[in-house]
Amino acid sequence: VVASDTWSGGANGSISFSSEKFDMTLGGNLERKANITDTESRYTFTGIHKTSITHEKYVNEILGGNGMFRYQAMDNLELGAMVSYRQNKEFMDITDRTLLIDVNTSKGEQYPRIPAHMFSLTMYGDWTLDSLGKKLSLTLNHYQEDNHNTFDILTAFPRDDYYRSRCLSKSNYLIQSLKFDALLPYPFDD
Repeated sequence: VVASDTWSGGANGSISFSSEKFDMTLGGNLERKANITDTESRYTFTGIHKTSITHEKYVNEILGGNGMFRYQAMDNLELGAMVSYRQNKEFMDITDRTLLIDVNTSKGEQYPRIPAHMFSLTMYGDWTLDSLGKKLSLTLNHYQEDNHNTFDILTAFPRDDYYRSRCLSKSNYLIQSLKFDALLPYPFDD
């Protein structure tokens, strides 16, 4: 490794409120990770000499937030929700120059910043039916994630020959569920 430089940092915070009928917590975070690495490698085999010089730059920026809410609507009914959001922006740039037996090649890869988003929401209701612990619960879950990735690879050879390729990918996830639970304990007499 000829040189390496890494910088990472972040901040987060939260605020909470609580009373007899209502609880709330809100939080957020911001994070940045970066890494720059320069390497030079030399290989020698019988009659073959290879030199490779690589420059890599990586940056990842993350922004997120979440919240939790609980409301005691009645003595026997509790309602609540939990929400979360995250945005992730990654960038990578790699350059490699290689000299192998008098043939000089150059290769570059680039992954541009296209944000990925994640959102989740859970809502619930718990209804206590009696003092024995009988309870009905209803829970709704929603999860959504969108990812878009693109990267370009350019390889240059002597005499102005080159090869270029591009990869595009996209994924979208959507998961939803609804759950109903009944807890019905019964006492057994001896």
